[in-house]
Amino acid sequence: VYLGEIGGSEEAAVADYAARPGAKPVAALIVGKAAPMGKKMGHAAAFVGSRADGHAAKCEALARAGVCVAHDVTDIVAQTRTALGRVAR
Repeated sequence: VYLGEIGGSEEAAVADYAARPGAKPVAALIVGKAAPMGKKMGHAAAFVGSRADGHAAKCEALARAGVCVAHDVTDIVAQTRTALGRVAR
């Protein structure tokens, strides 16, 4: 389970990992959906400087890589189950 946030580039590394053959299943939750572009947010002053730093772009990139992306915190358990279910196949 990966918990990420807006700003930064760590999610790109998670997507790269998840897309690799033989990668373990990954479920993710990206916080900061309501953060406006160009404003520092949260305890770490996360900053959305471009569309690629934003919530939607990060969720889309992770999903394209095969990550089960939770829509909110209440969805993380279901997405984790989905990811783990892929291993059983």
